[in-house]
Amino acid sequence: MIFLLFSFSVSQNWIGLDFGSFYMKACNFTPSRNPQMLINHQSKRLTPTLLAFRTDKKDLLQSENYNTEESLAQFRHFIGIDAQSILSNHPSAGSGYFPAFIDSNDKWSAKLSQKLYIQNPKEKFGFFNMTSAFLYFYLLNVVGNSHENMSIAVTFPTSFTIPQKLELYHALKVIKVSDIDLVPDSLAVAYYFAIEGRHLGKTVLIIDVGATSVKAYAIRVEKTTHGLENKHYVDLYSYVINHEIGGAYITSILVDYMMNEYQKKYGHKENPIKFTDAEKRRFFDSAEKVKCQLSQLREIQVTVDNIQGNSFLFSMKVTKFEELITDMLYNITDVVQQAAGNLKIDAIEIIGGSSRIPKVQQMIMRSLYVQTIGHTLNADEVLAIGALYSFKTKLFVYDHTHQCKGLYCYTYPDETLEVCTEKNSIANIKLSTHPGVLHYKYHRKNFDSNRLQTRSWNITWSDKKEVPYTIPFHSLRDYHQVFEENNPENTYPIKYLWPKDHNHKFIRILSHHYQKQSEAEQKINQIEEIFLALSENYELKPSLHEMFIEQEIDQINLLFLRVKNQIFDSYANPTSSEIDSIYNDLMKYYKRYKIIETTKSQISRMKSLIQEVEELYKRAKMNYHKNIIHEHLISIKVALHDQEQLLEKEIKNHDPNINVEESEQTISKLIDSYRKLVSNFNKDLKAIHEENAKFLPLYGAIVKKIRKWDWLCKILDFDYLLPENIRRRRV
Repeated sequence: MIFLLFSFSVSQNWIGLDFGSFYMKACNFTPSRNPQMLINHQSKRLTPTLLAFRTDKKDLLQSENYNTEESLAQFRHFIGIDAQSILSNHPSAGSGYFPAFIDSNDKWSAKLSQKLYIQNPKEKFGFFNMTSAFLYFYLLNVVGNSHENMSIAVTFPTSFTIPQKLELYHALKVIKVSDIDLVPDSLAVAYYFAIEGRHLGKTVLIIDVGATSVKAYAIRVEKTTHGLENKHYVDLYSYVINHEIGGAYITSILVDYMMNEYQKKYGHKENPIKFTDAEKRRFFDSAEKVKCQLSQLREIQVTVDNIQGNSFLFSMKVTKFEELITDMLYNITDVVQQAAGNLKIDAIEIIGGSSRIPKVQQMIMRSLYVQTIGHTLNADEVLAIGALYSFKTKLFVYDHTHQCKGLYCYTYPDETLEVCTEKNSIANIKLSTHPGVLHYKYHRKNFDSNRLQTRSWNITWSDKKEVPYTIPFHSLRDYHQVFEENNPENTYPIKYLWPKDHNHKFIRILSHHYQKQSEAEQKINQIEEIFLALSENYELKPSLHEMFIEQEIDQINLLFLRVKNQIFDSYANPTSSEIDSIYNDLMKYYKRYKIIETTKSQISRMKSLIQEVEELYKRAKMNYHKNIIHEHLISIKVALHDQEQLLEKEIKNHDPNINVEESEQTISKLIDSYRKLVSNFNKDLKAIHEENAKFLPLYGAIVKKIRKWDWLCKILDFDYLLPENIRRRRV
């Protein structure tokens, strides 16, 4: 099967996302068009895919009404490291590792959540709600509110079914991402090779040792030139994935071992210790540290805090670690050997967080009979950068794996058509009448029923002219485009029915609440800024009294007391209306203060300019320059004096009955007229310097002969036009 991948977007706001099951990574382009990894609020490139909530009301998360609009509005969200610290004490406050649970059935979800020692994300808030909420808050963390106007390319395993792709697509769509591109992980690496010029013309085996799966695939990227255009062709020869092995499963093995060691030290055979969910989670976090550090050290010690009231000191040598994960290592090599098959492999590259474990690399080299493995790809960044590169080039892809094989399409009640096989694809479908509803279903032997949930789904055709959004199916191409090409006389837009569990209300409430929180925090910061600028011991600074009448000074002092009691008090919990009221009242006076202070500083700057001109005037001996400077100096002084008088009048005679906005407009007009004056002065000064520039050849000659012709310089008095260093030398 051959298909074309490219992006039509012309936006410069491009983001590449690697939505890993354990860590989230993102990158964009620098102004020089080079990729750069984005950092979160902790200045880290990697963000754990964890989401947790906190609320001031105790037991709200454990109550039956936690999912109501009133309750959700009281939640504060935390992602990444912050969520990890919360979940280590309150596992029921959130969940994580969302990509590993996409479209998984209940049995697999329960099994996986137990392995990861995390609350099942399909319970409580709902998987789709948690996934979309995590994506929303992550994008806010790294790029801010501008993500709604960005084009985002996100990677996913090439083995994803169409329902899994739709789940990921909808999670981004519901948070109002305008332009979404889904990029298979194998092709993200191909994009990286194409742009960076790596391994072109070679068959490369990529081994991705991730957290909740291990993938291996063989690709070949070729570059050809047609005229002025470069084209890249990609052959995808194999793709093998195992969802029951990976770095998180290795961590789980360590957790079991650590808990057994604790049982030996503190427990009893007759009455074994039963660990709480929070204690298991703390074991898991400590085991993750052990795994990471044993990738570099021969022995490690960690302390697991607050286990049954004890601090458990645990030590492990790398030999014991490798012994525990022996079965896991053999399973990893099985995946690698299946992907390599009988192919002639020219290069091997290993990526993924757990690829750093030395024993993993040794076992892979032994299984493939090679001496070295390539490490030219950044294990954490390559997929995100590859997704970003999908905006810069296009690939012609030959898929030799037939990942969608076994997909059936029920177009009519009595007719079933297989649409994705080696010889047949959806591009060959031709309909004679309006189909109404297309029913898609995977063949049983090609569907992982032990893990996945959605084997069939519907596409509804509509007579409406507007399509809700385009469904990006790279392996099957876009439905609308396919049927438009094959049925030019009877084409109908497609409408995908959102699953019932896709709750838009959840993310809408959380995002609205977050925006209100952000606005309140910004206003509180501005209130603090105003307070520091205007107050002294919770009263208006005496030096600022001239700007306000007595009645206004009393009102400002009362406002400062409100700030003290309602904002600065550690026990205060101001409502949004209280914050708005204080903010609006303070801003009314702060604006006038800022405008007057700005005008004063500008007038001060103007005076310094006049002093410079006066010095120039005094030194000038040539009548031409003297007349020009004298004429403008007088006009500037007169205008500046008028400006100062108007400002003093505004400050001293401010009538409380005068509208504040009118007062601001008056001062703004003063500033505008002042700026015009400065502009005219600068133009005239520039003209003077340009006139002086005509004499530069003469000045140069004088500088060269400075010692011989010193008497001439004194007569002409050119000192004020000579460079400062020359003047110093003469002195």
